[in-house]
Amino acid sequence: MNKRGNPKHGGTGTLTYKRWASMMARCYQANSQNYKRYGGIGISVADRWHDFAEFLADMGECQGNEFTLDRINNDEGYSPKNCRWATKIEQARNKKNNRVLCHDGESLCVSAWADRTGLSSYVILMRLKRGWGVDRTLTTLRDARAGRTITLKTYRRTTT
Repeated sequence: MNKRGNPKHGGTGTLTYKRWASMMARCYQANSQNYKRYGGIGISVADRWHDFAEFLADMGECQGNEFTLDRINNDEGYSPKNCRWATKIEQARNKKNNRVLCHDGESLCVSAWADRTGLSSYVILMRLKRGWGVDRTLTTLRDARAGRTITLKTYRRTTT
């Protein structure tokens, strides 16, 4: 214990501590910039994690500036079972307002499907807006050289 009666965890000033302190502020400090989107709507932190040492024991060190604390299920609070260290891209793909498409037993947001298929997010969204089904949207590409539309499965067979 230090002079103030607080445990010495040695983490103050580390990136992990900064991520923890930000989590606590957005959940419990009404003057925090993001409080209205977290604490203001009832997002809380597991009792155990009010102690930085316990948070650190559960989550481990943050591995770099590209990682932030991510809630896997955005409807639940911060807890060992609902949090992970994630990149900004992973976090962006785990937002409530993402459009998630289910195809071949996998559920991914549009940008993840764009990466997977090579189609742009815009093309995917426009196809869906025009009434295409998810399967057709994600498995059809335009072969500009041949001037015809082919499925990705056919394209992969002809290019391998």
